[in-house]
Amino acid sequence: MTTNNLFALLALIGLTITAYLYWPFSQSAEATIKNATDKIIAVRLESDSGTLYPVSTVVAGASAQIPLTGKDHTIWAIALYADGQSKESAKIPTVKGALSVMVSNSGIDIGYK
Repeated sequence: MTTNNLFALLALIGLTITAYLYWPFSQSAEATIKNATDKIIAVRLESDSGTLYPVSTVVAGASAQIPLTGKDHTIWAIALYADGQSKESAKIPTVKGALSVMVSNSGIDIGYK
């Protein structure tokens, strides 16, 4: 086996391992969090697998996007308001697609587009 063939074989093995390790991230969905309140809020997504997806703050009338791993079975949102209260959304099963979270003064709506 020549040096060029050995290099090509090692490069192919390296690319195969890299593709295998990063495949779940390429299959992941994305969550869009919209703040429909007139206050700054902090929102985090939690899943049954123990994964936390934090968003530090979302200003009033704005939105934020978070990549999801795609390994979760159930997901829900928790919003922390500036006055100290918190609200939790319903727990929904995960499906492929874009997750939408709308936080308002009355509660949290969570679903898929």
